[in-house]
Amino acid sequence: MDRELLDVFERCGRIVAPSAVAWAKTGVRLGRATTASIGGSWQNDLLLAHTAREFGWTLITRDKEFTRIRVLVKGLKIDAPVPRRPTITRGAV
Repeated sequence: MDRELLDVFERCGRIVAPSAVAWAKTGVRLGRATTASIGGSWQNDLLLAHTAREFGWTLITRDKEFTRIRVLVKGLKIDAPVPRRPTITRGAV
């Protein structure tokens, strides 16, 4: 199943990998951080942020950590996802 899904994106050129520059910038940020200020996914979040910034993409996320990361990754654009539809209860008017 995963291969079928990935094939579609691969054919459209929509699969990217972080560049060496994104990895290096992530390493520098992690080296400057204190262990108290970073969470378990901090490395992945920073790498994603640097990659998005490099491509000029806007990250769409509910993850509040990216408000902190935006300060570290200059020019990073973040937006909230489209709100979920409210659940409609049967019998409600």
